[in-house]
Amino acid sequence: MNLFFIILDGCSHKALQLASTPFLDNISSFTVMANAVLPTATYTGHSSIMTGTPPNTHGIIGNVFLDRTENRIKDFDDHDVNEYLLCPTAFEHLGALPGAAICEPVTRGAKYIKAMNEINQQPGEMRDEIVFKDLLHALKKPALKLFVANFSGIDYMGENYGERSSRYLEEISIVDDYLKEIYKRSNENSLFLITADHGMTSARENLDLQSLFLNEGIKDVICLATHRASHVYARERDLERMTRILAKNEKIDVILSKEEISARNLNHERCGDIVVFAKKGYELSNHEMVGSHGGLDNLEREVPILVFDKNINEKIRFDEMRSNYSIMDLLPTALKILKHEVPSFLCGKSLIL
Repeated sequence: MNLFFIILDGCSHKALQLASTPFLDNISSFTVMANAVLPTATYTGHSSIMTGTPPNTHGIIGNVFLDRTENRIKDFDDHDVNEYLLCPTAFEHLGALPGAAICEPVTRGAKYIKAMNEINQQPGEMRDEIVFKDLLHALKKPALKLFVANFSGIDYMGENYGERSSRYLEEISIVDDYLKEIYKRSNENSLFLITADHGMTSARENLDLQSLFLNEGIKDVICLATHRASHVYARERDLERMTRILAKNEKIDVILSKEEISARNLNHERCGDIVVFAKKGYELSNHEMVGSHGGLDNLEREVPILVFDKNINEKIRFDEMRSNYSIMDLLPTALKILKHEVPSFLCGKSLIL
């Protein structure tokens, strides 16, 4: 069997409904809305998809964190996320299926890699075409059986043109055409699992938390934003006052204390002392963006999951009675259909009965 994990980077469930996607509409055997993990961002989401675990288990609590042991800021755009990932990846779980990782940040255990950072250095309008062509190239390698491809151009269009823009929705349609061709060229007996790492919402204004605290006379603080979420590292004695300052700010949505962080599956030594989420329309990083993610808005949290196969003889029965689904469900689904043992530490649940 050939197995495909396809990530529609930054594609919300709503956007997939709005975009013209005739191939996916007709081919999918099972389509549901699923929850992304928090913060709703690239490295956190991909790590949960590829390990079947939440951030407090795999350790990737955002796109950037403060390494308290070294007192250094680690940004995964500059540091290899695989070196910090604390759980086995899909490539390692499914070692009997040699894998290809194309524009996928989680690559540990893959035999064939086309790096995400390399592809994302190309113009945003070209990225999905590059992923498509690289995936077609990988399909010609008979030794490869597991294909993980991340279509990052969708995320680019959403961030630069907005979640309601024609450019964003058109890019999803373009990827639908690519997936149709990939399906045609895939081997018989193939299974496709499709999801997104996060969705996309609007961002019209930036909020600098570091400056906010400095203006209040709080200097010994480090704010590390993952778009619309931020880990805040501070002295214990300042936390109560900082929380009051944030609570009065109309641009702040939710402030998680240490106790509340645990309930969101973010409790980890890399996590901030408090975690802050912006209201819709506000960005906590210094990036000027039209669309963004990282926060709690439904458009960034709700993503699609689609499953379909190509001439698999065994009848697949889907679990359609559940009240919720998660991006963590892909790996346990793959393990179950391949009749592998599903480790107890996986938090995701198989989509098939």
